[in-house]
Amino acid sequence: TWFWVEVIICGVHVPPGVTSEVGGLNMDNFVVYRIETMGCVWNMFRFYLLWWSFVEFMVYDLPMRHTVAAFANVKFESVFAMKRALNSWWAFFYISIGGSTLIILLGYIFMASEASSCLLPGTKHKGCADDSAKFWVAYSDHSKFEKVNDLHVANACWFIFVTMTTIGYGDIAPSTHVGRFVAVIAAQVGIILVSLITAALANLMKYDTSEQSAMVIIGRESAKLKLATKAQEIIARWYKNLKGFKLSHKQEHSELYRMIIELRHHRQDCQVEIEDCVSTSVKIEQIASRVKLVEKNLDAAAHNLWGTREAARPKVKDLEGMRQARKSIEMARKKLGAFSLVAEQGRKRGAEGARLRGAAGFAAGAALIGGVFQPPRADDAH
Repeated sequence: TWFWVEVIICGVHVPPGVTSEVGGLNMDNFVVYRIETMGCVWNMFRFYLLWWSFVEFMVYDLPMRHTVAAFANVKFESVFAMKRALNSWWAFFYISIGGSTLIILLGYIFMASEASSCLLPGTKHKGCADDSAKFWVAYSDHSKFEKVNDLHVANACWFIFVTMTTIGYGDIAPSTHVGRFVAVIAAQVGIILVSLITAALANLMKYDTSEQSAMVIIGRESAKLKLATKAQEIIARWYKNLKGFKLSHKQEHSELYRMIIELRHHRQDCQVEIEDCVSTSVKIEQIASRVKLVEKNLDAAAHNLWGTREAARPKVKDLEGMRQARKSIEMARKKLGAFSLVAEQGRKRGAEGARLRGAAGFAAGAALIGGVFQPPRADDAH
């Protein structure tokens, strides 16, 4: 389908030396167009080939893009090229170039649609002898005016720019159906360009992962300063009440309950860990690097003990014993964690409750650990 569309767009042209005129009434005005002018307007559609060049320019630096596209089920075509162009600071440059190109193309089409061949030298159309071909009617006030061809592309581009930006000075207005259609297209294109600029600017103004982490850390440090300030205000008010001093105007109009609530909120903000300030992708990278580091250290320890993995395999004969030892270590870790949890819960209670629960937790932990680390038996010599 696209092949035949390209054949029609790129193959149709007016041969050199061929000329003809086509005329008809247009809003009660007689308009004549030359076939070579219509051919030039049709050939303007060939500029769509610039879009495919732009798409290729946006994806040519992607290594193995065809393999990656097949693997990830992604099409590196027009939509992807547009997204990639809008996700960089070059977006404003691309949009400016594209908008300027469209202004020139639409300006030329508008100029050609508003020019009548009757006012050009060498016209042979019979309808040009009629008064409606020379004196046109303006539909704004139904007044007649003498038709004059404005063949300056700059004026037509100015009209397209004014229409795109929805300013509409009114110094130039379309007087043909084709000119009105071009004005409608220009208005729609202007809305799309403004939307793209807004979307690109909003996307570029977002914090990246590093900036988000920095802002979270700054918020935590600010919470620490606010916590100290709020604590000073509460202590100062308590001391004045204790000594019977007169409270300040600010202290009289501040509620103690609200101050305590704000103090608790600031305290919660201060308890954010550094690792919680980073984004999810950074956390995944940190975990992956730590796993690699652990694996490297284990390989180094095995090499120091047995030389190589191949040399270590013959020496490890009782694999079942190693599995049991590993299970015992895991059980010990779980029970130590339970002991720590009980002790921590006891510590968070009141002072008296903390001592009672701490002692109970210690006793429970000692009992649990004692159930794991039993004295070696005679059959556990391995």
